[in-house]
Amino acid sequence: MAIRTFQENSKWPLTVPGDNSVDLLTQDIGLVLFTNKNGTMRGCNVYVGGGLGRTHNQEDTFARIAEPLGYVDAENIFDLLQSIMALQRDHGDREVRKHARMKYLLHNRGIEWFRETLIKDYFKREIKSLINESPAKLMDTSDGTDKSLAFGLWGFRSCVVDSKDL
Repeated sequence: MAIRTFQENSKWPLTVPGDNSVDLLTQDIGLVLFTNKNGTMRGCNVYVGGGLGRTHNQEDTFARIAEPLGYVDAENIFDLLQSIMALQRDHGDREVRKHARMKYLLHNRGIEWFRETLIKDYFKREIKSLINESPAKLMDTSDGTDKSLAFGLWGFRSCVVDSKDL
């Protein structure tokens, strides 16, 4: 899989069931990773066609929520990603840059056309139904030690820093 075959500025967030802090439904391709009990990758739920970008005062540009494509086993996920981008390359709008996003292809052709074309012409494997994802538990209440009610909002922030000072 050569990175140069992918469109510029394509967004592919990856998360786990119950945590959508990456807001994957607003991205080109969203992946929800499922693992086995030993932590190895089992497969992914895949969502396609989201995006928040739009051009001011141009009604033909708009935000769109991604649609569920299905579940793919771990050994096929990279082939699926390459197939999705090849489909976008071949059928997406190559003339008008503001319409080059996958969300416009899905809007114009529909998820059924996208799935059928993907399987028939590119991926050539089964795409299963989505696996049920547990809902996110980012907020919680609990009893305080003094019988008051406490409210907690879970948040995780980190960054990667290459420094010898840490």
